[in-house]
Amino acid sequence: MARTATMACWYGPRPAAFLVLILIQDQRNALICVRDNIVQFGGDPSSVTIFGESAGAYCVNDHMTMPGSYGLFHAAIMESGTNEGQGFLGTFLFDQAYGNAQYNDVLATFNCTDLACLRAIPGEDIIALGAIDQLGYWGAIVDGVELPADPRDMVRTGDFYHVPIILGTNSDEVPGFLRPGATQAQYTASLVDLFGPQHGMALVEVYPLSDYEDNAFLATQAIMTDDVFTCPTRRSARYFSQYIDVYAYWFSYVHSAVNLVVPFFGAFHASELPYGKPKKLVLETT
Repeated sequence: MARTATMACWYGPRPAAFLVLILIQDQRNALICVRDNIVQFGGDPSSVTIFGESAGAYCVNDHMTMPGSYGLFHAAIMESGTNEGQGFLGTFLFDQAYGNAQYNDVLATFNCTDLACLRAIPGEDIIALGAIDQLGYWGAIVDGVELPADPRDMVRTGDFYHVPIILGTNSDEVPGFLRPGATQAQYTASLVDLFGPQHGMALVEVYPLSDYEDNAFLATQAIMTDDVFTCPTRRSARYFSQYIDVYAYWFSYVHSAVNLVVPFFGAFHASELPYGKPKKLVLETT
């Protein structure tokens, strides 16, 4: 099982005995295990597909630009996430300075000066740092070794592992941030506050409330979904498709149970996952 979040994205100054991008290396070790053993279970080591959703999709994108992972898989699927960024949220890629600063913050939090001291700290205490968001975002560090360069630049120039991919998003990834009954004035003010006067007013024109039944929740849901997921994914598809076969999807199916429990949420983030798993996991209603 791969480590996640706080325990997964450690970065320490080299040559410290600190693994860079532990999560990615855990995943790579799993792929090596598959390569070396899958034939014993009737599998084909020359036909391995990796896939990830959300943060997992970023990991897939990382593996495609990390030479240490080349040859361990032969196709890839990215659901609701790529390294092209997350709209106004920015990107979950960071440089060595950010990684070093975060590492030093962890040391200071526990009054430590080295890795040996940190190893004596209970794991649950370190994990809690991520849970309370004390240290900012966790993500991949472009260290020049595991990630030799910014993955976005590598994809745009064709300097990545060339295998066919599937990527896409859901139609209603991000819930709206205004109540359905918000007024036009409230809608406009919220967009200007979040995106700034120029972009906020442009969004009011491109996403008029009248196109969404005067429902501010639905309008802001469309804006946030496009900004954080749809547009970055479309950019990724265009860049990848210059060098490899790309198959894109758009998931919009809304199960009746969703409308009963969370009206207006639509095909929200991760709602496609049950349909890629055993049938018994698919929601059923009576």
